[in-house]
Amino acid sequence: MKSKEQINQIVNSLKYKFFKVVYLILKRWADYRWLTILLCFIQYFQYTYLNFGLKVQYVWQNKAYSDMINLLVKYFTITISVKNVGINNYLTVFYICFGLVLLCILLILLLAFVIKNQKLQKPPLLLLKCLLKVILSIGFWPIVRMQFGLLACEQNKQGKQVMMFEQSQECWTSEYYIHAVIAIIGLILTLLFSVLMAFITYESRNTRQDASAMRNGRSYTQLLVYLFVQIMVYQLLPAPQYTIIIILVFLTGSSLIFISAHLAQPYYDSLIQKMWSILSAVNLWTIIMMFYSYKFDGQTFQKTIQAWLIGIPLIIGILIFRQKHAVDLLEANLKKFTNGMQIILLCEYLVLLMEKSQKCQRSQLLLDSYIEIHKEVCNRTDCIVKLKVELASKYKENPIYTDRNHIIIELICQIYHEGIKKFPDDTPLRLSYIYFLFNQQKSYSLIMAELNQAMDFKPTFDYEFQIYRYKTIIEEESQKKAELFDSTNYLIQNKEFIEHLEITALKVVEFWSALSEEVPDMSKLMVYGFKIIRLQEDIEIKWNKLQENKSLKLYNYLAKFYLLVLDDQENAQNFQQQYWTLQKSKQQELNELEEICNQSTPTLVALAQFQKINIYTVNKSLCSLLGFSKTDLIDRSINQIIPNIFVEKHNECLELFIENKARYSKQFITQSVYLLTKSNYILPIFSTVKLLQAENNQLFFIAQYQQSFSPKQICYLLLDRKGYIEHISSSCILLLRLDTIRIKMRKINIKELFPDFHQRKDEFLSKSGAKLHVNPHIMKYSTKTVDTTFSFYDQMEFQCYLNYIQFPCLNDNNQYGMAMKLEQLKFNNVEPSFIKLQIPQQKRTKFPIFQYLPPTVYYMDYLSLTQIEESIDNSRVEDNGSKISKIADYFLIAKKMTQSLKHSINLDDGIKTKRLWDGQIIDIEDNHIDSQEIEEEENELNQKSEYQEKENEIQEFQHYFKLYQSKSSIKSLLINSKVSKPLKFINLFIQIALFTLYTSGLIVFLFNLQDDTKVSSMIFNLSLTNKRLSNCLMINAVLQDLRLIGYGEVKNFRSDFDQLISYNLKLLDQEIQEIIQIHSKLSITETYLNEEYKIYETIYFSENIDLVSSDGLSFNYTYKEAIDQLIAKAIQLNQKQITLFNDSNVDFFYFNYNTLNSIVRNYHIPLNYLYYAVKSVAENSLENKIAFLILQTIIQFITYLLIAIYLIHFSQQIQQIYLFYFEISDQHIRQVVQNCEKFLSLLNVGEDEQEEEQEENQLLHNNEQEELKMVNKKIKKVWKNSNIKFRKLMITAFFIFLVLQIYFVYQYYSAQQVVEDTYNLCPILNATSLLESEYRLGDNAIREYILNPNQNLFSTSPQIFIQNYFARLQDVNAEMQTIFTQNIDLFEQDYINVFQQLYIQNPCPILGQLQEFITEEYCNTILDGAISEGLSIGLTKYYESLRILLIGYEQQRYLNQTEQENKYYGILLLSTNFSIEIRTMEKIIIRYTQRYLIENLEKSISDSFNKLSITRGTLFICFTFYIFLIVFFLWIPSNSSLIKSMQKSRTLLLLMPMQILTNSTPIRRYLRAVLNN
Repeated sequence: MKSKEQINQIVNSLKYKFFKVVYLILKRWADYRWLTILLCFIQYFQYTYLNFGLKVQYVWQNKAYSDMINLLVKYFTITISVKNVGINNYLTVFYICFGLVLLCILLILLLAFVIKNQKLQKPPLLLLKCLLKVILSIGFWPIVRMQFGLLACEQNKQGKQVMMFEQSQECWTSEYYIHAVIAIIGLILTLLFSVLMAFITYESRNTRQDASAMRNGRSYTQLLVYLFVQIMVYQLLPAPQYTIIIILVFLTGSSLIFISAHLAQPYYDSLIQKMWSILSAVNLWTIIMMFYSYKFDGQTFQKTIQAWLIGIPLIIGILIFRQKHAVDLLEANLKKFTNGMQIILLCEYLVLLMEKSQKCQRSQLLLDSYIEIHKEVCNRTDCIVKLKVELASKYKENPIYTDRNHIIIELICQIYHEGIKKFPDDTPLRLSYIYFLFNQQKSYSLIMAELNQAMDFKPTFDYEFQIYRYKTIIEEESQKKAELFDSTNYLIQNKEFIEHLEITALKVVEFWSALSEEVPDMSKLMVYGFKIIRLQEDIEIKWNKLQENKSLKLYNYLAKFYLLVLDDQENAQNFQQQYWTLQKSKQQELNELEEICNQSTPTLVALAQFQKINIYTVNKSLCSLLGFSKTDLIDRSINQIIPNIFVEKHNECLELFIENKARYSKQFITQSVYLLTKSNYILPIFSTVKLLQAENNQLFFIAQYQQSFSPKQICYLLLDRKGYIEHISSSCILLLRLDTIRIKMRKINIKELFPDFHQRKDEFLSKSGAKLHVNPHIMKYSTKTVDTTFSFYDQMEFQCYLNYIQFPCLNDNNQYGMAMKLEQLKFNNVEPSFIKLQIPQQKRTKFPIFQYLPPTVYYMDYLSLTQIEESIDNSRVEDNGSKISKIADYFLIAKKMTQSLKHSINLDDGIKTKRLWDGQIIDIEDNHIDSQEIEEEENELNQKSEYQEKENEIQEFQHYFKLYQSKSSIKSLLINSKVSKPLKFINLFIQIALFTLYTSGLIVFLFNLQDDTKVSSMIFNLSLTNKRLSNCLMINAVLQDLRLIGYGEVKNFRSDFDQLISYNLKLLDQEIQEIIQIHSKLSITETYLNEEYKIYETIYFSENIDLVSSDGLSFNYTYKEAIDQLIAKAIQLNQKQITLFNDSNVDFFYFNYNTLNSIVRNYHIPLNYLYYAVKSVAENSLENKIAFLILQTIIQFITYLLIAIYLIHFSQQIQQIYLFYFEISDQHIRQVVQNCEKFLSLLNVGEDEQEEEQEENQLLHNNEQEELKMVNKKIKKVWKNSNIKFRKLMITAFFIFLVLQIYFVYQYYSAQQVVEDTYNLCPILNATSLLESEYRLGDNAIREYILNPNQNLFSTSPQIFIQNYFARLQDVNAEMQTIFTQNIDLFEQDYINVFQQLYIQNPCPILGQLQEFITEEYCNTILDGAISEGLSIGLTKYYESLRILLIGYEQQRYLNQTEQENKYYGILLLSTNFSIEIRTMEKIIIRYTQRYLIENLEKSISDSFNKLSITRGTLFICFTFYIFLIVFFLWIPSNSSLIKSMQKSRTLLLLMPMQILTNSTPIRRYLRAVLNN
């Protein structure tokens, strides 16, 4: 048993150390929503890749679509491109992936056992968090894939087991075993570690800071297990044998993932939850359609992959527009809950509605209706809704009873309580209740009690960690709160706050001093301005942290700060008013404290410092009551006078009392308690308690005690849970002959006094109690101090009342003991008179105290004895009247002036114009009366329009009039202001330009991949064309050999005559099948030629191939049709009859003659056509890339210009704010600086309050006098701006776009390099693949010449062709060597090794593995062993052998007289061993070595394109992340930062005095413009 306990202790110790590390990780675990979405999408693409993987791609029955989807998603798999890159490179990536997991485990061990310092823990914790983020999200799939990739093997062409992802590595060899074992261990560790961390490493509480918060981690754990199993079955099971098993495993796993992600809904964030539901549904739909395509495509339905694509948007639409899961509130009221999850969903939904109710009317209606229905249907007597309604009718102004949110919060608590009672073992329900209490900032003791109860029900591992985590959080929060109440910390915080005020004031002085310089520097003002803004924010934060720790001194300083430094009279008056009110309240409380301590009632004053409560002072009455002296109690813990049975929970009750009453305590609390006297006897007493907060922020408990008296003989006993006596009252000495000395000497159980106590316990717990007889035998064990000679104890009888000691105020239903009350009933047969003591009914409140509540429970509750109302003297509050701005007066004056224009006096009234006319002076009448009237009307209209404009301006100003009442209202406007519309449009254009850049990069990337695929396939068509020609010549060679065999002379030279016939017939059938396959591939090839190369297309499709029949007729065909004709003739000849193979056979002649003439002579036609098709694709691709490069450059330039315009416009708006300061006069600046200096002197020295008030009044008087001088007085100052931030931003943007330009240039350069390499590779591939046909053509032509010397070859005489051929053959061999040497840089090392092995070293070992017709030993003897020295020597020997064969025939031909003799000699010559060796050299050695060389060359070219594709894919991924980084980490944050800095810069206007803000017309217009944005 001991060893088992020790093992459990060790396991628990390790577990809690691990919990501690995970707890530290989760402190910095919060994810942004956009990051969570990005990781989710990458994960989805990763496990979607295997649905379209190469192994199961054929299932979809549509290679084009599946290839495209595979190409799109494979780049998100990260490590899928690590294929055939060399075993060393693969192992490097493998061990890096496995090392990440081991590094995480190592960091956890270090943090758990080694690193204990918090500062030293930060770097490894940060690294561990980043690694876990990667491993548990986008890194899990690549890591597991790399480990399974090492174990995945397949059989190659040689029948060996090789790695699937590294064909050069053979499986299950000596070194491979080591790596495989490590891979298996790594898989086990990776799975266990990832599942364990995913099981507990998540935020389990709904927080806005973490978008990835979940109810539990089980759904995500299932996803990781699904990915592991998915990769395992895909990699280890071969296809197509086990394809159905792979699909069924995929289908089962995806179904489980959909159920856990969609139906269980683990995520709190609605967007993340909906996204995971959509992704899991699309994945399930993919697997279903994959299964359907595998089983039924082509039978009941076709084009399954198109149906899959059509179904995806439908599924997305259904899930997006699906009504959000909500709880039926009516059903929740009417039906009972059947499980804890229903309660959790209901409470979470109510909380969501409560949060939305501030802005959403529908949520308000839902909550109101739910409350009304609940009020009607609830049958509980203590229904919180009914209780609130009753109390609301009495206390209508109290928001606790009338506010909807308060009612909902308490109703949710009641629902949780009811649910926990019904489902006590439902851990998720308890945790949900704990999270709710934590979010509502409920009592820490209450949350801790719930956590302890949840732990008692033995939760699972993940829930146990969450309980541990929140216990640790609450302990740390409690510790912080304790430090807040600590007096030393209190003084430090006050000092820091005052220092912060001083620093801010100094920075304001520096700001205004910099403004008063001869040439102010705007950048310097910006630096000071932003520092002042940050300091103001810090002041607000520090002030909020001092919620319950603020002294009167701080209120006074803050009021002066706002008045003198910031010139914010409204805030200054608010803080000053709070200062006066708080000062008066504190003084009254201290007076009350002093008055209470001087009373004759026993009084105790305790000093509360959160969890430590010590006795501050006591009066003499309490000392007399308890028997202590003052020195015994003062500065001692209050638990010294509390019985031990209550001490354990007493501190928690006091903590709860402080948290609930520390802010607004105004009433006394009455309670019935037990006190412990100096002689250790308990004393039942009534206590009246009040909590006071002094000026220095100290909390005092004031407790007054009153003893109750009864005529009955009563004694009290406190028992523990088992019935042992812990404490007794002093009356027990007389009634029971018990004292404290006896209890200390030996523990006495109550059954020793009353033997039948435990059997009758239920009777004593009843309201009326029960009678109880004492056991007199126990009296003889009393101490000497007690008289034990009484014999009449046999007749003593008691009325016993029993109650359990519980603490329901802490929601703790445990029983900690019993309180026993004994009333003596009979002594010496004398019945005492019963006097019934009427205990006044005590009013329950919400503050924790002890209460004796008959009949069943002795517990802690809340009682209110008195309520003291404090009236606030408002006589000192100054009535300042309404505030009317000076600007308003100005506009009113302007209005009166405009109105007076209508009644203006015309000075020219009565003046007449006279003129001398014919010797008389007469009046000149104005003949233009009509024009004057028109002018007057126009003037009148102009005056009306001007008047209307001024009226409109006044009305508009009145609309904003409230804005200028205080700086607080102006600040609320500025801090929430928006940017101007031009900036919004420019920002939108920049984002569009960045998106366009990414789109262009994506298009070029896809074009490059498509062009590479086209070019590589079309290059290989060149070799296929030459292989087709080689197959034609090979069939021609076989036909020649079968003709020779038909002559019969070979029997004399070959013993294996029958095998020779079957070998050639088999070879004929093999060559026919191969040429059919090659010709089919070439026939379906799609090509396109540019206009300049159309001539080659015309030639290819022209009927310029002249095929001649045995009767001399000729027909013209295209090259493709000519090959079709030859294939048809070859099929007809392939009838296993030796008699068909002679020149008299029409088909034999047709194939034999035309192959050696028209087909060979025109073989360049398809080669030219395909070559120029490749060239056209390459040239067109390069032209497209140039166009895209120019487009991308232009877009980048435009984007750069837009960013420059944006920054310039932004800088101008910032400058506009500071330009307002340049219009302030120097006199006003000096005044502001003087005010700041006064505040600084106040902080350092302090002033008399009356002197301050006089100075303030004088200041206001001076300001009013100089106001008219300063208003509208603009002073033009010369200023400079040395700010280089704009230049730095432009340089940064330049280098950012430079990197993009480098990438775009690389895209073009790589495309150009592909074109150049294509031009170089085409001749190499053509020459290498044509070499086989070149050597075979000579052998076939010479043999045909020997048997038919008069038949044309190459459409000319055979002598001329053979002579030219030997000259060409010598050049071909030299050309082959030269091409290889000149272009060796283009080849892979594997191809170089193969070429050297064949041409320089001995090719016979390789040849022996490639075919089964000749052995390696025979190969080494052919042509006198020349082949063993390399093909370069062997081909030369072959060339010489052909020449010798031809010379021998021609020499004998001149000697023979008839053609028949020549033919017979030719048959004999061709049947010799020498001729057979030449034939073997041509048919086997040259054929298989050249084919092997071509395969390796094609593989080398293919690998080069694959590497280029990998490089491009890797760079494109980097480009994608780079654009993503630019947009989401640089531009969007920078733009938000700039907007915030602009908003903060606008608040710098508040540094101006209020009179400037209200009287400056430009500032007023600026504020209105900001408001209209």
